[in-house]
Amino acid sequence: MEIGASLSAPAYVQFEMYNEGGEMVSSTNLGMQNAKTVSVFWDGRDQEGTLQPDGDYTFRVIGTNQADGSVQVKPLMSGQVSKVSYEDNETRLFVNGESILASEIVSASM
Repeated sequence: MEIGASLSAPAYVQFEMYNEGGEMVSSTNLGMQNAKTVSVFWDGRDQEGTLQPDGDYTFRVIGTNQADGSVQVKPLMSGQVSKVSYEDNETRLFVNGESILASEIVSASM
């Protein structure tokens, strides 16, 4: 699964994956990155290479500048749209089974 983030300024970037119990199962350090969109591919394995069980996982992206200050990071996801609906005066897209407001979509391609 590809996960990404948009950086507001150059930053040291770290991606962390957490299981349903809130335990960190994987961490990827990308080092210093320019202000841009960055991504990593998580293969479903923990730090030791053990395939993790099916379940709900969340990710966290941390951006830190050279002075150890926080850099604004906007998490991004990619996936295939399976459905589009209009509910409560809002357009929603279903991506990877998740309902997302159309206004939250940054880019789309075919």
